[in-house]
Amino acid sequence: MQRSFFLYLNVAMGHILGSIVYASIGFVYLWIRYRNSEKVAEVKQEYYEDRYAVAGMKLLLSIIGIIFMVALLIALFGIIYIILTRPPSAP
Repeated sequence: MQRSFFLYLNVAMGHILGSIVYASIGFVYLWIRYRNSEKVAEVKQEYYEDRYAVAGMKLLLSIIGIIFMVALLIALFGIIYIILTRPPSAP
């Protein structure tokens, strides 16, 4: 019983802290991008389910996706470069 309580508390705190981080990032992102309270409220309502946390999550996931794609392309070009510049082996 006590172990499950602490597990639940740990998970709940993780969600709360994650929401605070996402909401902070979303708040800063929307205010830097639009700089108008009416426009921020309109965009938040229309695209982000009226929550700053959703805006922060979408922004962070976009950044992570871009970083992943760039790393994948660098690895792919590196493999192609190694294959094309390696001399053929003797039989």
